[in-house]
Amino acid sequence: MQLIVLILPGAPRTKKNSANIMMAGKKKIVKPSPAWLEWRDHLRSWYLKQPAAFRRPFPLPIANYNIAAHFYRDAARGDSTGYYQGVADVLQELNIITNDVQLVQWDGSRLFVDKRNPRVELTLTLATP
Repeated sequence: MQLIVLILPGAPRTKKNSANIMMAGKKKIVKPSPAWLEWRDHLRSWYLKQPAAFRRPFPLPIANYNIAAHFYRDAARGDSTGYYQGVADVLQELNIITNDVQLVQWDGSRLFVDKRNPRVELTLTLATP
């Protein structure tokens, strides 16, 4: 497999926060944060506007992948784990990957701040054993 590079526009958001814990019967569930839902919806709209040739290689073949994710946030907030989970779920929802369990390595991932141009730059390659 070749290298896949994607740039997801907009300020990345984490999926979960403690304020969104709800009860479902006797079970506690964490509802996605409103900010993450808004970012996901923004990305869905953006993705659907891309030409078919852009979307054609997706979903990627079933395999284990390394994802180097550079998060350019609009402010220094959130933790890396929250951002990893948020982008993994977005990639699955956009059908770029079949299941987020395919993302087994996050080598090269970093958090940055870019207030003028927030985005996520992703580089996916086959994971090394």
